[in-house]
Amino acid sequence: MIQLDPLTLWTAAAVLHGFAALVWALLGGFYRIAPRASLWLCIGELLMIPTLECQGCSTAWPAELALWMPSVLHLAGLMAMALGVARLLQLTPPKPALWAGLACSLMLALCAVAGSTRVALATLAAASALVCMGTAAALWRSSASELLSAWVRVALTLPLLLLAADLLADITLPWATEAHSPWLALLMTGVHLWLTLALMMLAVHRLWLRILHLSQHDALTGALNRRALEEKLSQMQARRRRGEGFAWISLDIDHFKRINDQLGHAAGDAALQQVASLLMRQLRAGDAVARLGGEEFGLLLPNTGLAEAVALAERLRQALAERPLHWKGQDWPVNASFGVTASGQGDDRDSQDLLSQADRLMYQAKQAGRNCVRSELTEPA
Repeated sequence: MIQLDPLTLWTAAAVLHGFAALVWALLGGFYRIAPRASLWLCIGELLMIPTLECQGCSTAWPAELALWMPSVLHLAGLMAMALGVARLLQLTPPKPALWAGLACSLMLALCAVAGSTRVALATLAAASALVCMGTAAALWRSSASELLSAWVRVALTLPLLLLAADLLADITLPWATEAHSPWLALLMTGVHLWLTLALMMLAVHRLWLRILHLSQHDALTGALNRRALEEKLSQMQARRRRGEGFAWISLDIDHFKRINDQLGHAAGDAALQQVASLLMRQLRAGDAVARLGGEEFGLLLPNTGLAEAVALAERLRQALAERPLHWKGQDWPVNASFGVTASGQGDDRDSQDLLSQADRLMYQAKQAGRNCVRSELTEPA
């Protein structure tokens, strides 16, 4: 039968946690990948090292601390990891971590006042299991919006559930965990490695999503950039051949140069952000807002006819006019001129022709006095 050397097993687990802490430190400190989340996860890995058990080895803890101090540090490490996951997923700190802190205080009180070590350790193990389950639930819910498959989400959450099961087994089946402690320790080392790799994969995945977002969106306003717009237009043209039409709205902020000249470029940036935010709130989920450059924006509206697009442009014009820019104690009007066009089945214009037509209509609106809408319905024959 294969024998597991407890000291070798302890050393391997310690090296694993130390290496994981180093990787998180590099990811957060050098590569600036989720720095706050990486810091908490690094702390969590470091706190795990003094909690490792070595059956038959002499303990480095004083006798009065050896029974419960590793469990306290294990809970603290899990809490740090829970906070790291919350930071990584941009969530509020998980409530299980707060409850675990309360349980930790209760455990210390029990040890100091009543000397109820067994009850205190059981309470602490239950609190640690609660942290694991709460973190797993947060990972499962939040990873649903990360474009991850169900199998990947299972891979993220399962190691935390296995850790929780191990902690609960220590309370309910202490004889079972003691009978197979070397193999159980090896299994838990593998689970910790699994969890560490899964969280690192999630951090890298979020970095990739961030880079992808920055490559497709304008950094100031959050609207799509030209590159992403071209991809959307190509998709719309392909769908048009299947009978699905779309509309396009070009709009340009009126007298934008005055805002920059009289209030400064910071006010101009604020005006652009305000306009983009209003446009994105007013549109449907499948519609797209793009910043075409300077103070000009474009709206791509799938499955929308010309009359519908004109009505939407008029609503947007009114909404912009009713919401001036509030800057340093004064209100500054923010109006826009709109050009609207649409394309359906049988229309052989390419996307550039469509955008050029909308631009011409928009400049007609400028010539007509600004703050108005012009479309192919109103264009002179």
